[in-house]
Amino acid sequence: MEYKSLPMSLDTITIPGGIVKVQGTRKQTNEIFVFAISTCMWCKRGKQWLKDRGYQYSYLDIDKIPVEEKNKLKEEIKEVFGVHPRFPFVVVDKTQWNAGYNPNQWEEMLE
Repeated sequence: MEYKSLPMSLDTITIPGGIVKVQGTRKQTNEIFVFAISTCMWCKRGKQWLKDRGYQYSYLDIDKIPVEEKNKLKEEIKEVFGVHPRFPFVVVDKTQWNAGYNPNQWEEMLE
Protein backbone atom coordinates (compact mmCIF):
# COMPACT_ATOMS: atom_id res chain seq x y z
CA MET A 1 0.00 0.00 0.00
CA GLU A 2 1.28 3.44 -0.88
CA TYR A 3 1.02 6.37 1.40
CA LYS A 4 -2.05 8.54 0.90
CA SER A 5 -2.56 12.23 0.29
CA LEU A 6 -5.95 13.86 0.74
CA PRO A 7 -7.46 17.30 0.26
CA MET A 8 -8.47 17.20 3.96
CA SER A 9 -5.90 18.22 6.52
CA LEU A 10 -4.60 17.49 9.97
CA ASP A 11 -5.74 21.04 10.76
CA THR A 12 -9.35 19.84 10.79
CA ILE A 13 -8.68 17.47 13.71
CA THR A 14 -8.88 18.65 17.32
CA ILE A 15 -5.70 17.37 18.93
CA PRO A 16 -5.74 17.45 22.74
CA GLY A 17 -2.78 18.40 24.91
CA GLY A 18 0.10 16.05 25.57
CA ILE A 19 1.95 16.64 22.30
CA VAL A 20 5.68 15.97 22.52
CA LYS A 21 8.10 17.78 20.20
CA VAL A 22 11.33 16.04 19.24
CA GLN A 23 14.11 18.25 17.90
CA GLY A 24 16.09 16.99 14.93
CA THR A 25 19.44 17.72 13.38
CA ARG A 26 18.33 17.35 9.77
CA LYS A 27 17.48 20.37 7.62
CA GLN A 28 13.91 19.63 6.58
CA THR A 29 10.85 21.36 5.30
CA ASN A 30 8.42 18.57 6.16
CA GLU A 31 6.11 18.81 9.15
CA ILE A 32 5.81 15.36 10.73
CA PHE A 33 3.18 14.33 13.26
CA VAL A 34 2.84 10.85 14.73
CA PHE A 35 -0.18 9.45 16.55
CA ALA A 36 1.17 6.59 18.65
CA ILE A 37 0.53 4.29 21.58
CA SER A 38 3.20 4.44 24.29
CA THR A 39 3.41 0.66 24.77
CA CYS A 40 3.30 -0.25 21.07
CA MET A 41 6.53 -1.83 19.81
CA TRP A 42 5.96 -0.54 16.26
CA CYS A 43 5.24 2.99 17.51
CA LYS A 44 8.48 2.95 19.50
CA ARG A 45 10.39 1.73 16.45
CA GLY A 46 8.80 4.40 14.27
CA LYS A 47 9.66 7.24 16.63
CA GLN A 48 13.21 5.88 16.98
CA TRP A 49 13.52 5.59 13.19
CA LEU A 50 12.64 9.28 12.81
CA LYS A 51 14.99 10.27 15.65
CA ASP A 52 17.90 8.18 14.31
CA ARG A 53 17.61 9.96 10.95
CA GLY A 54 17.58 13.39 12.57
CA TYR A 55 13.99 14.32 11.75
CA GLN A 56 12.18 16.91 13.83
CA TYR A 57 8.69 15.67 14.61
CA SER A 58 5.83 15.87 17.08
CA TYR A 59 3.85 13.01 18.51
CA LEU A 60 0.95 12.21 20.75
CA ASP A 61 0.68 8.94 22.67
CA ILE A 62 -3.09 8.61 22.51
CA ASP A 63 -3.22 6.07 25.32
CA LYS A 64 -2.09 8.84 27.69
CA ILE A 65 -5.13 11.06 27.13
CA PRO A 66 -8.58 10.60 28.68
CA VAL A 67 -10.73 7.89 27.07
CA GLU A 68 -13.38 10.34 25.82
CA GLU A 69 -10.75 12.47 24.08
CA LYS A 70 -9.04 9.37 22.66
CA ASN A 71 -12.29 8.02 21.21
CA LYS A 72 -13.17 11.41 19.71
CA LEU A 73 -9.69 11.74 18.22
CA LYS A 74 -9.84 8.28 16.63
CA GLU A 75 -13.24 9.13 15.11
CA GLU A 76 -11.88 12.40 13.71
CA ILE A 77 -8.88 10.62 12.20
CA LYS A 78 -11.26 8.14 10.58
CA GLU A 79 -13.46 10.97 9.26
CA VAL A 80 -10.63 13.10 7.89
CA PHE A 81 -8.36 10.39 6.49
CA GLY A 82 -11.01 7.79 5.63
CA VAL A 83 -9.49 4.87 7.57
CA HIS A 84 -9.59 3.36 11.02
CA PRO A 85 -6.24 4.42 12.45
CA ARG A 86 -3.51 1.84 12.91
CA PHE A 87 -0.54 2.93 14.92
CA PRO A 88 1.83 4.52 14.43
CA PHE A 89 -0.26 6.83 12.26
CA VAL A 90 2.09 9.30 10.57
CA VAL A 91 0.95 12.54 8.95
CA VAL A 92 3.42 14.51 6.82
CA ASP A 93 2.75 18.12 5.86
CA LYS A 94 -0.75 17.77 7.34
CA THR A 95 -2.17 15.89 4.33
CA GLN A 96 -0.04 12.82 3.51
CA TRP A 97 -0.45 9.87 5.83
CA ASN A 98 0.57 6.29 6.45
CA ALA A 99 -0.91 3.86 8.93
CA GLY A 100 1.51 1.41 10.52
CA TYR A 101 5.29 1.23 10.72
CA ASN A 102 6.69 1.11 7.19
CA PRO A 103 10.03 2.92 6.83
CA ASN A 104 10.09 2.54 3.03
CA GLN A 105 6.79 4.39 2.68
CA TRP A 106 7.84 6.95 5.26
CA GLU A 107 10.99 7.69 3.23
CA GLU A 108 8.85 8.22 0.12
CA MET A 109 6.63 10.70 1.96
CA LEU A 110 9.64 12.56 3.34
CA GLU A 111 11.51 12.97 0.03
